Amino acid sequence: MDKVNHSEPVLSYPIVSGGLYPAVVNERTVYLQGDPEAGFNLYGQILGGNAGSAVNLARMLLEFAMAWNTSDDSVEARGQMEGFGQHLGEALASHRATAKPGNGTLGCAAEALEDVFRSLDVSFARRQTDSEVRYQLDPGPLHKAAEVTTSEQEIGLAHHALKAICQNVVGALDPKLRFKLSNGFNAEQVISVVAPTRNGR
Repeated sequence: MDKVNHSEPVLSYPIVSGGLYPAVVNERTVYLQGDPEAGFNLYGQILGGNAGSAVNLARMLLEFAMAWNTSDDSVEARGQMEGFGQHLGEALASHRATAKPGNGTLGCAAEALEDVFRSLDVSFARRQTDSEVRYQLDPGPLHKAAEVTTSEQEIGLAHHALKAICQNVVGALDPKLRFKLSNGFNAEQVISVVAPTRNGR
């Protein structure tokens, strides 16, 4: 697919330099590319950049984390990461809602999560039952995208935003679906979506 013809901007954020005196050095725009049949992809480009300047979702989460890791207020930093993830998750859900998978909202939520995984450039295995879809992701997609100067705190913030993306894309598609994510951001990730049973649990 042609990113120019099939992409739309979702939001923009500042890119901040590392070191003792961080400063804004550029701006990146997040784009949503694709369609319900072929799948969607979240990627970022700097203003005026060509296709070679595009980065994946993992790199964008780390860049945004670097911008807020300079804050003295960890609660504020986590709140900003959560808001960033919420915005991306809801944007993806609004496009995924037009699809008509054979497995209802559970299938739609599963396809949306796979959009997120592909945007991270991470391999995954899928297991599905009538009421649950479970994914096993390769270890450390955020660590693999990190640079030498990236701190563990920034990776932790990026993981918080990733969780927010997944939670919000699932919740926006169907609030009754339950989302689960393993806590460790360096270990093998296990992510699952569970449909409510007849008694609502």
